[in-house]
Amino acid sequence: MNDFLFAERDWLSTKDAQVDAMCAEVDRIEADRLSNTPIEDLCASLVQKYRIDVPVLREDSIDVTHRETKVDVSHEPLRFFLDRSRPALVDGTAIEVDIPFKGDAAMFRIRPSQYTLNAPNATVFGDRLRISIVGVDLKRSDVKSRLDAAIASIKRYLDWQREDAEAFNSTIPSLVTEHVSRRRRKLQQDQDLASSLGFPLRGRASNQVERD
Repeated sequence: MNDFLFAERDWLSTKDAQVDAMCAEVDRIEADRLSNTPIEDLCASLVQKYRIDVPVLREDSIDVTHRETKVDVSHEPLRFFLDRSRPALVDGTAIEVDIPFKGDAAMFRIRPSQYTLNAPNATVFGDRLRISIVGVDLKRSDVKSRLDAAIASIKRYLDWQREDAEAFNSTIPSLVTEHVSRRRRKLQQDQDLASSLGFPLRGRASNQVERD
């Protein structure tokens, strides 16, 4: 069975969570490392970690399998059943199309800021998407039409995500630099304050930001 893609989490909460995670990591960096590592090096690694990369389908590597299955036809109006509340299973066929992709599989759970009311259906298996088409007396033209429509819908959602991600990624360097610089300034201010008291410095009481 296929699952609804792009349906578990909205884009706004996703990017907010990404920024919160970045800020939390900056706050966990040991004070000595934060103060003594070149800011360009710190920021470059954080930017790379917290940018959002949208998957890319590898359509040149699609493969197909088929298998026998039982299909419930009790809902079909042209078939006669005395009791439609019970399953009516007949022999059918399942066509399973696997589409490899490169990128973060978690993005298939994220709804872009632009979307339709009819989200695409597929199942994520590691680095592959599987589209399943199940039916009785399947015809090539119908299967091909449904498959092409499913792939087109998935690519459209990925394109919408890519627009969101490009806008977000363009802000990440400044957000990272701002947060790292702010904490470095605070560490220096604390150092200057402690030094101004006229007593020998024992060292920092904590290497990380404490939450009171």
